[in-house]
Amino acid sequence: MKCPHDQSNLEKVVYEADVEIDRCPKCNGIYLDQGELKKIQEVEDIDYSGKLGGAINREARKFNMERQLDEQKLSCPKCSTKMVKQVHSEDSLIVVDICPSCHGLWLDKGELKALEIFAENQRLAGSSSSKMGSLWQGIKSFFD
Repeated sequence: MKCPHDQSNLEKVVYEADVEIDRCPKCNGIYLDQGELKKIQEVEDIDYSGKLGGAINREARKFNMERQLDEQKLSCPKCSTKMVKQVHSEDSLIVVDICPSCHGLWLDKGELKALEIFAENQRLAGSSSSKMGSLWQGIKSFFD
């Protein structure tokens, strides 16, 4: 497979959760087959705890997101179909390129790390709110 940016041959690299990803040696972009991002995000092999809960520059991220959405569409490294640019989630402001044919993802340099940190922050926020809910239920039942 070739990098959609610079046509370098993608290298197979084993990443988190023993997922084999395809990485460009020049631009460090990453191609993920369908389902690989989910597998990676389900484990926490890489410790991002020092980066969790930190403030992000939302204005800069939003500007970057809008810039990326206006860029030319990439060709899928796997099947050559034109990929669709899509915001991963409204809160993340991270743009990914998705192949409508084979459902693979192209992530530019740093986007996989940003997606992992986002997912871990979401888990942290979810566990905090469920702990608060349990605490509140305990307090409420004490007074009932």
